[in-house]
Amino acid sequence: MVTRFLPAPLFGQLVAINVWLARPHSFGDGEPTESSGTPRAASKPSAPRRRGSGSARRSNGGRAPRGANRAAVLRVLADRPGVSVAELSSAAAVAKPVLYNLLRTLEQRGEIAKEQLPSGSTGYRLAPEAPAEPANVVPQPVAEPS
Repeated sequence: MVTRFLPAPLFGQLVAINVWLARPHSFGDGEPTESSGTPRAASKPSAPRRRGSGSARRSNGGRAPRGANRAAVLRVLADRPGVSVAELSSAAAVAKPVLYNLLRTLEQRGEIAKEQLPSGSTGYRLAPEAPAEPANVVPQPVAEPS
């Protein structure tokens, strides 16, 4: 720091600036400070803040209404049994990560079935409905051997 050629008023300002720069300051990315330059007492540790609102990541305009993806996938599966994930994604207009999660859920619930296609790839179809039991059938008693 070269200060010997500065007039006294400028030297005083330079010292004040150096003192100010030596204090810890927060400019939006560090510990908040009070006007005295000492850090504020935090009531709890804060998580790192995200920058931006996140809306720039969404390219499709937001989320689909509840149940819309499921309905679209089941509609395509009813029309085209044995469809692959890529075809199902484009036909139902559902993103692949969402689709894989939805297919796993539907398969666990027994609403769809996963099958191996002749080409060697995996396809999906609606699960066959269980045959309904006839309501009017009464079990016949079995004769006991004597």
